[in-house]
Amino acid sequence: MKKRKRTPFFVSRREQKLQQQRSRTTANTLQNLDEL
Repeated sequence: MKKRKRTPFFVSRREQKLQQQRSRTTANTLQNLDEL
């Protein structure tokens, strides 16, 4: 039970990190486009 509860937590954290990276990359691309 504990392991089952832990796995989703880590997965969600990993997803959050991926989302943050994606948001950062998108923001950078938007900034670059604005500069161009």
